Amino acid sequence: MSSFFLFVALVALAYYLVRAVTTPEARAQFARSRKKLPMRKRARTPLELLQDDRHDARLRRRAVCDRIERGAVLPIKEQPDDGDFTGYTAMVADLWLDRDFTLRARAVGLSWLPFVAPPEHAETQEIARERLRRTYRLNDEEKQGLSRLSRKQGGRIAIVAAAVASRIDRYPVWRLGLFDEGRVRIDLAGEVTYAVDAAKALAEQERLLGPPPVGRMARDPVAAGLYIEKARVLEQRADALLARVEAFEEYRQIVAGIQEDANRQHWLDRVGSIDDLDAAAQAVADGMYADSLRLTAAESRAWATVYLPRTEPISAKLTAPTDGLT
Repeated sequence: MSSFFLFVALVALAYYLVRAVTTPEARAQFARSRKKLPMRKRARTPLELLQDDRHDARLRRRAVCDRIERGAVLPIKEQPDDGDFTGYTAMVADLWLDRDFTLRARAVGLSWLPFVAPPEHAETQEIARERLRRTYRLNDEEKQGLSRLSRKQGGRIAIVAAAVASRIDRYPVWRLGLFDEGRVRIDLAGEVTYAVDAAKALAEQERLLGPPPVGRMARDPVAAGLYIEKARVLEQRADALLARVEAFEEYRQIVAGIQEDANRQHWLDRVGSIDDLDAAAQAVADGMYADSLRLTAAESRAWATVYLPRTEPISAKLTAPTDGLT
């Protein structure tokens, strides 16, 4: 009998506990207690960490490119017209599309004509420089090529290099011989060409690398490790190319400083050429002449007060009727 009562008591207790847990208030309290428990975060895989690092690196490189472009912007009066591009940017488009930039404009006598072959056209360094200083209107295919290039890591850097080269070439001091005499002149077209070639090679390597492996390949330590290794090599290549263009921008800043010094010296020479003694003498002479003019004006008014009344009788006679005269 005692065991029977014990069994009944256990069943009643179990029923009470089930009712207590299944009520809405109990369920809500149970949910709140679970929220208070700290949730363990899933450890990120090496591939996920790699993607985070690559994303941060791309943002950093983009910010650097934006800063360089702002510093190398052309003055408003020297900017190309709407729809036109500088020679260096046009050269980037041609290099990216595997075209011959020299065909855009070739010197024939005193004119510039496209697609002219020798002997009518003879390429010289001066012609090559002047071709880069011209502006060009790109077609839709060329504009699309530049757009695709700008979305690639190395491509954006190459376009920035073209902007830096265009700005350097616009400084008047760049045409002076001081850079040649000091052997400090760099090949602007060569720098842009190198950046585009590097961007093309980097784009091809990124195509071969492809997206990160997924599924079983992502869990394979050999495959994941090889992908991470190659991806970090390409990131280092992009950083090195950007560092080269940053140095190119620093060179532009030096040329800009030389231009400012030349402008200051030109201003000093122009203002300093004023003859102080001659200017002072002319000032005194002008002042004396002004006094003489004022005196002449006063005499003119005094003479007018005497002369004008005397002219009235004469005017009357001249305007009198002539009736009866033959």
